[in-house]
Amino acid sequence: MVEIRKALQGLHQPQAYPEKIASERLPLDRNESPLLPSAFVQEAIIQEFSQLSRYPENSAFALRQALGERWQLAPDHFLIGNGSFEILSLLAQVFLDQTSQVIVPQGTFVWHKKFSHFSGAQVETVPLDPHYQVPLAAIKAAIIPETKMIWLTDPFNPTGTKLRPEELHQFCGEVPSSVVIVIDEAYMEFADGDTIENSRKLVADFDNVILLRTFSKFYRLASVRIGYAAAQPALIQMILPYRIPPNHNRLGVAAAVASLADDESQQETLRFMKAEKSHLTQAFMELGLKVIPSQANFLFVSLEKHPSSLIDQLAEQVIFKPGKYFGYPSHFRLTIGTANQNRQVIEIVKQLIN
Repeated sequence: MVEIRKALQGLHQPQAYPEKIASERLPLDRNESPLLPSAFVQEAIIQEFSQLSRYPENSAFALRQALGERWQLAPDHFLIGNGSFEILSLLAQVFLDQTSQVIVPQGTFVWHKKFSHFSGAQVETVPLDPHYQVPLAAIKAAIIPETKMIWLTDPFNPTGTKLRPEELHQFCGEVPSSVVIVIDEAYMEFADGDTIENSRKLVADFDNVILLRTFSKFYRLASVRIGYAAAQPALIQMILPYRIPPNHNRLGVAAAVASLADDESQQETLRFMKAEKSHLTQAFMELGLKVIPSQANFLFVSLEKHPSSLIDQLAEQVIFKPGKYFGYPSHFRLTIGTANQNRQVIEIVKQLIN
C-alpha cells in the first residue's frame, strides 16, 4: 500500500476536491480586493497578448527593476514568485530539514506550518498576547540551538495588528544570525505610515531577514499570481538555484509593473479601505461586537457577550473565516468587501442579533 512520508502521517487527513456548488452566500473569506484593476493595468495586460506563445524573461527583470526603484534597492535584492505563496514553499525546502525547529505565532497562516512540516521540521507555536499582538519577547525566548526559522506576519493575519517597527528591528538584531527570519508582509501596503522605509531598513541591516510581499491584495491582482521576496543579494542568491524557471507569467509581470506605477489606484484603495473599515467597525460596535483595530483589509471580530451560535448562523449567509481555526472560537475574520457587500453583512448581523 502506498504511504506518504512518515513525517507527514497524522498531520492532515486525505482530502478530496470539494464539489463545485453555487452559493448565494457573500464571499468574504479570502482577503481579495473588492476593487478591479484599473484601465491602465488592464491595458498593460492586453499589450502582452501577442507574446503569449513565448516564455517570459526568466528573471522578471522589468519587475525587479521597478521594485528596486520603489524600494531604493538594486534589482538583485528581489526574487519574483508565483505569488508569495510559492516563495513560502521554496524557503522551507531550501532552509529546513528534519533536524530543524521553527517558531510561529498562534493563528499564523496555516501554510507557514504546513510547509515547515513538509520539510520535516518541528513547529513550536507561541501564543499571542492579550492584545492580539505577536509577542516578540516570547518568540525570542523560544529559540533553541535547533531553531532554523521564525515565521512572522506583519500586519498579522488574522488579527490585523501591526508590530512596532522599532521593536521588530530590535528583535531582528537579537535573534542569532543563523536563524532565518521570514516576515510575511502580504498586507503591509494597507498599513498606516511609511510602509517601505521600515521594511527597506530591515533588508539593509540584517543578512538573515527575508520579507515577502504580494500583488494579490493591495494591487488587486490575485488571479495573476505574482509575489516577491526582498532580502540581501547573498541571501537571494542562495535561494535562486532552487527556483523553477520561469516561475512567473508574462501577464502577471506586466500587470505588476503597471500597478506599481498606478499611484491613482493605490490612493483609491487606501481611501476606500479606510472608509469601509471605519463604517463596518462602527456598525459592529453599535451591535455589541468588539472589533480589533486592523492595519489590513480585513477585520477580526469578537462576539463578546453574544452566543457562539451567532457564528454558525452568520455562516449560513456569509463565507468568512471562523476564529476556531486560529484558536479564537468566539471570533471571526471578515474580508472588507464592496460597499454593497459590507452593508449587507451589517444588516445580516443586525437581524441575527435582534
